[in-house]
Amino acid sequence: VRALLDSGVRVFYVTHMYEFSKKYLKDERAMFLKAERREDGARTFKIKEGMPQATSFARDLYEKVFEIGNIMRFSDFSGCKKL
Repeated sequence: VRALLDSGVRVFYVTHMYEFSKKYLKDERAMFLKAERREDGARTFKIKEGMPQATSFARDLYEKVFEIGNIMRFSDFSGCKKL
């Protein structure tokens, strides 16, 4: 990505990888966008300018999806070892 930017190419990149995006925090060519969330966690489904965050908000979606069929909840993985 940096080589493209250095060559004058405009780059649009969507990622959930915080470590990747934080490499560009001081790059004046970078603009960061994020999905807006209210303080109570509710989604507005609007995109706004904002700095990358080290956390994702997928847990509530994951639990909502798997709660429907009572297959497995996110908390069931709390005792699992990380690979």
